[in-house]
Amino acid sequence: MKLDFCAVCGTKDDLIEHHIVPVVYNTGTNRKNFKSSKHATIETTITVCGKHHRLIHGQEQKNGYSHKAMILRGIKRARTLGVKLGRPSNVTDEIRTKVIEQRHAGGSLHSLAKIHRIGVGTVDKIYKEHKQQLIDQWQQLL
Repeated sequence: MKLDFCAVCGTKDDLIEHHIVPVVYNTGTNRKNFKSSKHATIETTITVCGKHHRLIHGQEQKNGYSHKAMILRGIKRARTLGVKLGRPSNVTDEIRTKVIEQRHAGGSLHSLAKIHRIGVGTVDKIYKEHKQQLIDQWQQLL
């Protein structure tokens, strides 16, 4: 941290390094820097407490920074840098095969999700993809 106290009120509690220029507007293209908050330099951050950090972000909205626009721009930038977004999948080929077999045998979405520790939507998606593959295979035979 740049300082060991809030630059606004002087408290030493709940300190945050605030980026003076939002990270998404940083022109650097180094993927390592983009993924790490440690790329902040003394010149681009200021130490503030949580309360004043929230106040600063409220003021930024008045100054024309749209939080939604910054998030969308950051996501777009991450994708162009090859950053994989979202929660990592824990669905292996083995789990996929078991889900298809058990669903075909009459297993419910909820019970299979619980057994394999995956989401109900994931179970449904696995089975729908399997059915679509079967349809595609049949259509190729015709």
